[in-house]
Amino acid sequence: MSKAIIVNSIVEKTGLTKKKGEEVYDAFIEAVQTGLKDDKMISVPGIGNLSVNHRAARTGRNPKTGEALQIEAKNVVSLSVGKKLKELVNE
Repeated sequence: MSKAIIVNSIVEKTGLTKKKGEEVYDAFIEAVQTGLKDDKMISVPGIGNLSVNHRAARTGRNPKTGEALQIEAKNVVSLSVGKKLKELVNE
């Protein structure tokens, strides 16, 4: 689903103009990004929880050559899917 499709859905359901629909979408995305950047958990009712988890550095292998390589530590975003969404996709 693209941004345009989501914005069109917001416009249809709320009666806002397309420009206002895009502003709503952009504001939501910015709020989520800011929250995750500040290392906070974001709860989106009906969808689930977004959180930042730290992945420690580790040794991995190149699948082609089998050569060992060092994988750097990094932060990753994870989604814990909510009950309603699980039920919806499994109907």
